[in-house]
Amino acid sequence: LHCLWISFSSGVTEKHCVQTHTDLSQVQLACCWHYCAFPLHGRDICIWNTCEPLLQPLELKGHHKYITALAFGNLYEPLLLCSAAHDYVIIWDVEACQKKILQGFVARGTIAGILLGKVLYLCFSPDDQTVATCADNSIYLLSCKENVLAVLEGHLAAVTAAEFCPWQPSTLVSISEDRTFKVGVTMNDKPVVYHTKVKSSAIISFQRHLVYNNNDLIYPERLACGLADKTMLVYTSSLAGSPAVFKGHDGAVSCVSWSQNNKWLLSASEDQTLWIWPAQGSKPALILGADTFLKPARSAQFYYMDKFLLFASGSEFQLHRYHLDTSRDDIKSYKKKSRSKLVGKFKMTATQEITCLSAVNDFYSYIVLTAGTNRALEVFDLNVGQSVVTVPDAHARPVHQICQNKGSAFSTQPSEAYNLFLTTAVTDGIKLWDLRTLRSVRRYEGYHNRCQPCGIAFSPCGRFLATGSEDKCAYLFELGSNNFIHKLSGHTDTVINLAFSYSAPKVILVHFTFFGELINN
Repeated sequence: LHCLWISFSSGVTEKHCVQTHTDLSQVQLACCWHYCAFPLHGRDICIWNTCEPLLQPLELKGHHKYITALAFGNLYEPLLLCSAAHDYVIIWDVEACQKKILQGFVARGTIAGILLGKVLYLCFSPDDQTVATCADNSIYLLSCKENVLAVLEGHLAAVTAAEFCPWQPSTLVSISEDRTFKVGVTMNDKPVVYHTKVKSSAIISFQRHLVYNNNDLIYPERLACGLADKTMLVYTSSLAGSPAVFKGHDGAVSCVSWSQNNKWLLSASEDQTLWIWPAQGSKPALILGADTFLKPARSAQFYYMDKFLLFASGSEFQLHRYHLDTSRDDIKSYKKKSRSKLVGKFKMTATQEITCLSAVNDFYSYIVLTAGTNRALEVFDLNVGQSVVTVPDAHARPVHQICQNKGSAFSTQPSEAYNLFLTTAVTDGIKLWDLRTLRSVRRYEGYHNRCQPCGIAFSPCGRFLATGSEDKCAYLFELGSNNFIHKLSGHTDTVINLAFSYSAPKVILVHFTFFGELINN
């Protein structure tokens, strides 16, 4: 049932209504200065004149499937209407269609797209030359001259709306059911394109050791990066050349980690799976499926000198023993040789979800540090198999990263330095803690972190810490000083993650609109 309501100073009055036989609650309807449009009986279009609603409405026929979206153009002459269904996206000239029907001819529109999928939203550019068509996880930029200008991909779920900016016509904003929005900008009159490296999140991990054979370097130092486009990239530390691409996840890659011997890579995803890859291969050696996880893993890593897998899911973290075997048997190719076995589950006290987890893998340590949505820190001793101490209200907000001083094979530190670790929370700065007393011994501020979970990193020598910032900079602090000593500027967006090289004085920075930048000391 469609009703036309007219607003007067005394209130709102119903002026006209039409009954249809299909449910249109999820259909985008269209309205402009003198017209409103809606699907009639599913496949036809009914256009009302809102100034004279009792006049015979204009009916347009052309679709063979149910119409899912309608939108009027922005210009008055000619007034355009775009309609979308599973079969076609059609652009109609309303005035021309009226004249055709009055002359006894069949009104026809221009087909701008064919078989694009279920279209949830349509939007004309300010000059009516382009139509943004939101179909499934993509946005198709269609020209009114019967060709596709570009296909924008990057969202992980259905795109529910897209709009051109009225005062900056070159800017297109889209939102999706993946709880993200993306912004595209036209450059030099070219169509808007989302670059494959423009993602809502990126997680990076440096290979911690170099591999030598007879004093010759076998593999250069490498950097792994998990992206929201479901892939993992592996670069050399210089960021030169094309990266190795690891594909297979069905959700954003939320965690990446190198094994201590550098032979394996771990990736965890929002699809509630954890994959272990050979560092020199393209197929996973082991996959832990959704039956292992209560929720997507927020933290995952190798543990205890690569003897175990450690990952947090929901309010607990799990410890798994595993065996990896990549040898092939063509006769018994169906038989999986790699396997894992649950050793134990450990639940964090009084929290709905563990937000981050940290443990040392470069030497034997029984300590696991966790943080939860209840804003607490909790220390587990796996030698006794239980929680040993809880620090309530460690920050004013939930901690989004714990960073331990893990050292490096290329530097030496006093043994007491390995008791230090960092925590950070949005709007609440960075805190330095001593594991022996579990007291905050220093606080670092002066950078901007109001809404994004900006990452932090310990330098391999244990003397410095680095943090991302929302003012498009990264900040370097000396551990013994509250004030930053270097501000690394020149980025184009929020710096969300970073990692120190373990063999050279340089740091890799990741921000939203560019994958990485290499900063040498």
